[in-house]
Amino acid sequence: MGYHIILKHEESRIEHYYVERLNELANYPLSKTSIVYQGEKDWNPEILGHSKLYSSFAHDWHRAGIKAQELFKKQALEEEYILEELSQDSDSFKAYTNVKEEYLQIKRGDFLIRNVKNIEVDVKCRTFYTPKGKEYNCFDFNEEHLVRHFNMYEFTKTPIVIAVYQRELNTDNPITNSLRMIEIFHMKKVIKELGLKKIKRRNSNNEYYSVYQIPINRTMEKFSLIEHLKENISLLDEG
Repeated sequence: MGYHIILKHEESRIEHYYVERLNELANYPLSKTSIVYQGEKDWNPEILGHSKLYSSFAHDWHRAGIKAQELFKKQALEEEYILEELSQDSDSFKAYTNVKEEYLQIKRGDFLIRNVKNIEVDVKCRTFYTPKGKEYNCFDFNEEHLVRHFNMYEFTKTPIVIAVYQRELNTDNPITNSLRMIEIFHMKKVIKELGLKKIKRRNSNNEYYSVYQIPINRTMEKFSLIEHLKENISLLDEG
């Protein structure tokens, strides 16, 4: 185990060196603001935006989603639900579908609720807002994600619930007591009943995608939907 040296830490690059012995630090023009840490040779620092593993954490929406998942785990435990966290890597997708992902677009939730008939839950953190010309609050839900959830349901026949926390204004924090839930068959029914149109959005890469504006008043508070499904699981097949 040696010493890693970061002489400059700029937005676009870093100057990184590694030495085996402490006294070798004297060979570099260190200052009080230089960074030195002890570690194995392959424990290299990375600029977030250049890393395949870490780059998504530079986006506030991604951090908000991760925080929402952690909050959901905490609150589910308090409600005595047993969660199994679902892996999101490509190999685990193929294990579920036994087909190549390029031939079938699927999406997995974040958790299974083991003691409620393996209900699958996908946790989101979204801004709640009032659409122009409407009198109700809503949140955006990606149209492609809805399609992918239904593709997954065709294979697993596992009920899928979308759990949404309201995102605190101008932060990446979910509001603790804002949890709402909606099951995907019911979401599809709401879209049809209300004649909801797909709305175009643009992401940070200037790519366009479509969303539905799902009314908050067509969702259920906290964990009440899970309790309802626990008693009425057969109703899912009726849409």
